[in-house]
Amino acid sequence: MASKTVEDVLFPGIDVRVERVSDSSGGLVVEAISTGRPGRCPDCRKQARRVHSSY
Repeated sequence: MASKTVEDVLFPGIDVRVERVSDSSGGLVVEAISTGRPGRCPDCRKQARRVHSSY
């Protein structure tokens, strides 16, 4: 049986690194950082350094 990482279970198909997991007020808090390549702007196709906008 193959073992799975926390990242595989909580974020399947997303490139993240879990930094910290803690228990807070009866809930589980997961702090994760994206490790994937930045996206590209759909208009100018330049590599994005930040989120341009959201809806």
